[in-house]
Amino acid sequence: MKVLNLSICCCLKETPDLSAYLFLEILILSWCRNLLRIDRSISCLKRLKQLELYGCRRLQVLPKELGALEALTEMFLDFGQFPASISQVPSSIGALVNLERLAICGAPYLTKLPDSIKMLKCLVELDVSDIGIAELPNTIINLKSLKALNVSASCIQSYPRQLGCWRNLKRFMECVAIG
Repeated sequence: MKVLNLSICCCLKETPDLSAYLFLEILILSWCRNLLRIDRSISCLKRLKQLELYGCRRLQVLPKELGALEALTEMFLDFGQFPASISQVPSSIGALVNLERLAICGAPYLTKLPDSIKMLKCLVELDVSDIGIAELPNTIINLKSLKALNVSASCIQSYPRQLGCWRNLKRFMECVAIG
């Protein structure tokens, strides 16, 4: 099996043991409104390329084992109009060296991105809209491949000075959060 779609599993509170799905490439957990945790066995998914967590508003913690997903190229944690209670991103995210697209949206309690974000050398798109961070980590300037940055509706008050030196940045979206 290459795709596991558990979308709209309203009774799902924790993902099942995923260690049997060694060939999985896409894991979709969108709109599992009662999902609280992702099982640590996610680290066994060495071929996983895409992880979708749209609308999982009760998700409390991202497991540090996410860093073991070496093949991951896209991760979408978009909670939209249903704000999530996630307050931190594990520093192991820096180990996702093949990650190209990362969206962490609708998480007002997320007040800091880990400095390890600097390790995401392949990152082309970063969407951190509608989250509670006041500033981007200075290490973000190491993301030389970044072409699109979306910080709209966030609480960001200052940016690293070197942000203007990014040659590849084509799209920068910013607008003031209302509230």
